[in-house]
Order: sequence, then structure tokens, then C-alpha cells
Amino acid sequence: MTTMIGRVTQERYKQLVADGLEQLAVQGRTQLMLGDHALEIEPMNPRGGSHAGPGEEPFGVRQPLAQYAEDLDMPLTTLLDNRWVASRWPKERRQHGVSYVVHKALAGIADEGVRFAKILDPPWHEKSQTRRWTQDAAKREAGQRVNRPTTVQEKVNKVHDLLEDEKGPGSDRSVAPAAGRIRGCRGPDRHAPGQPGAGRPVSPHRPAAAGGRAPAGQAGHRAGAGTGAPQPGVRRPGRGLRHVRGHGWPDRADLARARLHRGGARAGARQPGARAGRDRMDRPGDRHR
Repeated sequence: MTTMIGRVTQERYKQLVADGLEQLAVQGRTQLMLGDHALEIEPMNPRGGSHAGPGEEPFGVRQPLAQYAEDLDMPLTTLLDNRWVASRWPKERRQHGVSYVVHKALAGIADEGVRFAKILDPPWHEKSQTRRWTQDAAKREAGQRVNRPTTVQEKVNKVHDLLEDEKGPGSDRSVAPAAGRIRGCRGPDRHAPGQPGAGRPVSPHRPAAAGGRAPAGQAGHRAGAGTGAPQPGVRRPGRGLRHVRGHGWPDRADLARARLHRGGARAGARQPGARAGRDRMDRPGDRHR
């Protein structure tokens, strides 16, 4: 039976991988060539005992490079990255068959001697059963965060980065409050610790418990209905999407009462028989017409 990967055979898939690696190699050589051109326009000047990294160039250096990037119709940041990587790898030190992303990751090794020796000693690649460089392996050697974590520490770092991205710059949100907002719960709406249902949000529309007793929060809502006074620790139901936020849907009788109440308020006085209509709707099986 022919092994399929997606909609292609395994043999065709291997051919596609080889073609893709070849194109990435061509792209990597192009990026290093553009970096060499940028170095010719503006060579790297030592700053503080080392070369300035991307984004640290003086204005007089960035201006001609910005013009070159504009003429090439490419982002200036990409050109500055190419220039910095090319400066870390002289032409005689670049390794054929090693991708540009690996050269870029290993460029983060400060010691020049260690950097040049490291690229000649690729690690063991378990999947291909060969010694070869991958982007993650190069990032590990340079002390950078990997794309596909495998160790426990790498996974912890990945989760930490995701949480930082979720919080955003200047945010003081923590994980627990974020989880509470997702569930739509607030502190006063929760059961007290040690009581049945502790840790679950209290909805003012939750059905009454066994024995006819309403759950915590519902009795207070019913008692204060029509008074207009907010009950402490109890979320009052609103209209429309407020019920969705409160995780409760009004029953048919509640909707009927709300319609009659609004109709009486618009008329300026309660209509005769409204109480009787509400009583009829309160009886099981009756429907509002």
C-alpha cells in the first residue's frame, strides 16, 4: 500500500522537501548578499568595543541604508538584520548547506572563535539520524528561545512568553483574574468556601434547589424585585445581552412580567387586571398571549 502524506505520496513528499530546502538555500544566499551590499554602503563601526546590533545604528548610518532599502522596496529592518548577520560571518566562514536562519541564530554568540568553531560541529538530529543544524539547535547553542520546545524548561519558557504576549506591554493582569473574566464570574457572586457548590458562579436565574429554597443570590434578587434598590453581592438581571453575561436566561413568566411592567409604565398607571394576568401566567402550563 502506498504511503500518503496529505494528498501526495511519500516519494513526492521527499522531492518537495528537497526542492524547498534548495529554494531556502538560494534565499539565504540572497539575504547574505544583500547584507554584504549594505556593509559596502555603510561598514560596521565598533561601538563600545563591539559592533552595533540591528536598530542601534546612528542616524547618519541609517539614512543611506534607508534609501537603499527603499530603492529595493524592502523593509529597512530586514536589510539591517541582513547587514548584521553578514558582518558576523565573513564570506570564508560561511558554511554551504547551512541555512541563513542558522547563521543568524549562531551570530548571537559573542565570542568570534567559539562562533566559527561551533558552526563546524553540528549536533545530532534524531529525526534524520544525521548530524545537521536546525534553527532550534542553533538557538539553544546561542541561549535563545526555541520555536519547538522539547525540554521542561523550554516549555515553561514558551508558556511564559505566551502569557506575556497575552497581557501586553504595561499590563498588570495576572492569570487568575483573566480566567475569572473568561468565565464571567465576580468575587461576590461565588459561594462561600466550605458551602455546597463552592467555586461555582451564582446565577440569579438558577432554578430553585430541592425543598423549595432558592440558591444563594436568587432569594435576594426576588425580594428586591421592583424596589429599584441594588442588593449587595447580587447581580441584578438586565435586558438582552446582560443575561448572557450573567450566564442565565429568563423564563417565560419573567419575560411576560417585564413586558407588562414596561407597558404599565408607559401608560402612566397600572392597567386593571394586570395583576390577574400575571397570576394566570404564574400558573404552570399557562402561556402569555
